[in-house]
Amino acid sequence: MSQVSPSVAARPGRPLGLSLAILSTVFVFSLLPLTRLGLDLLIENHIRNLDWSLDLGGERYDPYFAGGEVDVVSDQRLLTEVTLGGLFLMIAIMAWIGRPKWIRWMLFAWILGLGSVYALLLLSALLTPTGIDQSLDSAANLVRSSQIGYLLTIVLVCVYSVWYMNRAPARAFYRGYYLPSELGADTFSPAPDQSV
Repeated sequence: MSQVSPSVAARPGRPLGLSLAILSTVFVFSLLPLTRLGLDLLIENHIRNLDWSLDLGGERYDPYFAGGEVDVVSDQRLLTEVTLGGLFLMIAIMAWIGRPKWIRWMLFAWILGLGSVYALLLLSALLTPTGIDQSLDSAANLVRSSQIGYLLTIVLVCVYSVWYMNRAPARAFYRGYYLPSELGADTFSPAPDQSV
């Protein structure tokens, strides 16, 4: 009955399930919000730079009025999403490396925290009734469907990530060594012979 000490055992590799959990959380909590924010900024920039004048027969006609607000992204939303997405990305990179040991718990807390916040924001948007002035566009059903899909994705990614991060291979990866019971050491002792 030999036991392998943690210093002698090889450092466990990152399990495939943990890699999938980290990559899926980066996609849901960093890349998707930052990409959506970038697209909103591009749309806002495009609308601001449109030339509304008409050129008819060599004469240029400017419109008498041009209305509407083109502020798609507020400064507060921009700062919040960039900060949260960037911080989560840094935490996920540290979790991918596996150092320091406490990063597992930090990633765990951020997944639950951001998942809860994003889910509550999506639920409030989905459950808020739309007024007659807001439901006159054809994209309302598309936006609602994408919000439902994003909500389901957040829930599934959170559940999978929390489940896998609590499994023994993920714990061993963050711990840096296998426990003797995880190495297959002789922990089973047979029952004494009762043939007397």
